[in-house]
Amino acid sequence: MDIGIVIPELKKYGGAEKLLIECLRRWQYEHNITVYAIAFNEKLLHEHHVTKIKKKILTSYFDGKHSMLLNSILLPKIWEKEIGRHEIYHTHLWPMHLLNLHPVVWYPHEPLRVINDLKYEQPVAMTALETSRNIHTYPKTTYDAVDIKAYMAYQAVIAAFDKIGKPDKIIANSKYTAGYLNRVYGVDNVGVVYPGINKEDFFYQPPDENIILCVNQLWPHKRVNLIIEAMQYVENSQLYIVGKGPEEKNLKEQAKELGLSDRVFFMGSVSNEELAILYARALCLAFASVREPFGIVALEAMAAGKPLIAVNEGGYCEAVDNSCAFLIDAMPQAFAEKINYLIDNKDVATKMGLAGKAKLDNFTWQKTADGIMDEIKRVYADKVSKQMELQDESLLVGIEYYVWYGKGFGASHWNDNKQTGVVTQKPLLGYYSSDSGEIIRRHLTMLEKSGIDYVSVNIHIDERGIDVYQYNVVERILDIMADDNYKIKLCLQICPFTTSSEKLLNSIKKLIEKFLQYKSYQQYKNKPLMYIFWTGSLDGDYDLLNKIRHLLSNVLVIASSLRLYNKTDEYNKTYGLFDGWSLFSPLEVANDDEKRKILIKDTYQQYEAGNKQIKVFTCSPGYDDRGLEDPGREKNHLRYIDRKNGDIFRDMLQMALECYPTPDIIKISTFNEYHENTHTEPTVAEGDLYIKLLRKYISKLKRK
Repeated sequence: MDIGIVIPELKKYGGAEKLLIECLRRWQYEHNITVYAIAFNEKLLHEHHVTKIKKKILTSYFDGKHSMLLNSILLPKIWEKEIGRHEIYHTHLWPMHLLNLHPVVWYPHEPLRVINDLKYEQPVAMTALETSRNIHTYPKTTYDAVDIKAYMAYQAVIAAFDKIGKPDKIIANSKYTAGYLNRVYGVDNVGVVYPGINKEDFFYQPPDENIILCVNQLWPHKRVNLIIEAMQYVENSQLYIVGKGPEEKNLKEQAKELGLSDRVFFMGSVSNEELAILYARALCLAFASVREPFGIVALEAMAAGKPLIAVNEGGYCEAVDNSCAFLIDAMPQAFAEKINYLIDNKDVATKMGLAGKAKLDNFTWQKTADGIMDEIKRVYADKVSKQMELQDESLLVGIEYYVWYGKGFGASHWNDNKQTGVVTQKPLLGYYSSDSGEIIRRHLTMLEKSGIDYVSVNIHIDERGIDVYQYNVVERILDIMADDNYKIKLCLQICPFTTSSEKLLNSIKKLIEKFLQYKSYQQYKNKPLMYIFWTGSLDGDYDLLNKIRHLLSNVLVIASSLRLYNKTDEYNKTYGLFDGWSLFSPLEVANDDEKRKILIKDTYQQYEAGNKQIKVFTCSPGYDDRGLEDPGREKNHLRYIDRKNGDIFRDMLQMALECYPTPDIIKISTFNEYHENTHTEPTVAEGDLYIKLLRKYISKLKRK
C-alpha cells in the first residue's frame, strides 16, 4: 500500500513518537510510506533503522498572539494542502483528525485534554491583576499565555471545531482511552491496540538501592508534586525525576521547601541508555499521572524488572495486576506506605519485578505494529470494495476544460493572437475570464447536471515551467469544488511543450504534490487519474519517459494522443508509460465519415495499448481551426469537420453507446476550446444544443 503518515513532529522520543518509530521500522519494507511532520530527528530515525521512508516537511507552528487558536484550527487546513495523495492515511495525535483526508486511520493517543478532562485543572486567577492564563497543547514543551478574557472563548471555539473531524477509523491505546474517545466524539467503533516495549533495551539488576524513579514530562497533570510530597514520609531513600517541562521550577521549589533538596534529584532529559541504567538501579517506579491514557513507563518498569507504584486510574491498569504493581489512591501517604514496604521487603520487590517481566509477551512492538496495520488494511479493503461497487454502477464520463482565458474580448485567448488565439464563436456567458469564481460555478453546475463526472483541465508546461495562470485557476476550481460540495471532480491533462527534461520533471512533481491530494481530484481504480497530451515529440526518449513513469508510479496515466496508436512498435516509442490510450481529437483521423468511423473503432478496439487496458472512447462535436494563421497547421488537410447541426456529435455519442466491449471512460473533447471549435459550451450561434445532447446521451450510456 501507498501510505501517508502524519504526526506533528518526529523529533523527540516521547510515547507517541516512540510508537510510530517502532511501527515504521517494521512497516517500511512492505509498504510505500511517506511521513509528514514539521520536523524530523534524522539521528533518532537512523538509530532505530528507519531508513526506507520518504519524509516531507509541513508548515511549522505559529508563534505569538493567538498562536494556540491558529495551531488548533488553521494549521491543519494548511497541512491538508501540503500532504500528497496516498491510497490511505494514518495520523497520530491531536488535531490530526481535522485533516480532511480519506480514508484515514487516526491513533490519537489521547484527545485534547485541555478542553476535556483537564479543562478544570488549569489554575484560576489568584488576583484581579492577572491578565493571562497558561495553556498547553502537545507537542509544545512550554505554555501559551492566553488573555483571561479570551481563554474561555478559545476553549469553546476549539471544542466546537474538535467535533468536525471524521476519521474513518479511530484506534485507542487502551480500553480506558477507547471509552474516553467514545464519550468525547460519540463514536462506538474505536479499536484498541496497546503500545509495546523492547525488552532488550533494559537489563535487570536486583533492587539493592533505595532509589525511587519517576519518569514524566513535568506538567501539572503528571502530579510529580505528589511523589515529592510522599518522600518526606520515606527515610533513607532518594527520588530521581527524569523529564523536562514548565513545572520544573515549581517542583524544585517544592522539594526545597520540604527540606528534600538533598534527596530529590532532577535528571532532566536522558538518553535511552542512561534511562535503562536508572531503571536498573531503581527500587521501583512511582507514577501519579491524572487518568493517563496508557503510560508506556509502566511497561518500561516491567521490562526492567521493577515493581510499579501508581494511581489506580488510566490505561496502564489494563497491563498490570497486583502481582507486579500497587495501584493506590492519589495520596502522598499512600505512595509513602508502599515505598517503605518495598524498602523493608526487597524480596517482595524482586518477586513483583520478575512477575512484571513475565507479562511483557503481551506487549511487544511487533504486536503493536501488526495490530495497527491490520486496522489500516481493513479500512483500505473497505475503501477498495466501495470503489469497486461504484465503478460497477456506471462508466466514467469526463470532458476537457480549458482555463487559459483572460477577461474580455482581446484578452488572453480571446482573439489576442492570430496564431493561437483566434475565436469565431462567442459563448453565451460572454468573453469570460477563467479565474472568475462565478463562471467556474456556472460551468461546474452545468456540467454536473449534464451527468459529467469530471473535467480534465489542460495545464501547459513550456520552457518557463508550469503556466502560472492555469496553475492558479486549477487551485481555485478545486477549492470551489470543496467549498460548494460539488460531486463533479477534476483531473489534470498535462500538456508538455518544452525540450527541457529538468523543467518537465520538476513541473510534473510540483503538480502531483500540489493537486493530487485534493478530495475533489478524480480517482480511478484506486489511483489519481491523469492525462498527458501526447504529440509524439517525446517518443523514443527512454531516459525521460522512464523518469516520468517513476514520478507517476502512483498515478493512473492515460495518453490523450494526437496520433493513432501503433500496435507494432508502440512500446519502443513510449516504453509502457501509459495505462490507457485515447484520441485527443478523433475527428482529425480522416475527412471521410465512413473511413473516420472505421479508424476510430479500430483504435478503440486496441485498448490493450495501455498497461491497465483501460477502454477510453473520445467524442467530439466538430473541428475548425481555419481561423488560426499558424504555419504549422497549413499542411494539415483536416482543418475543418462540419458540425452538421449536431449530427457529428450525435453519431459519435451513438458510437460510444454501441461500443463493444463497453467503455470504461468516455471523454468529451471539449467543453470550451474555441480556437479549434471543438466546444460544447452554449454559444450565441448554437445555443445549448450540445449540452442537451450530452445530458441525453450520458443518461443513456449510464443506464446501459
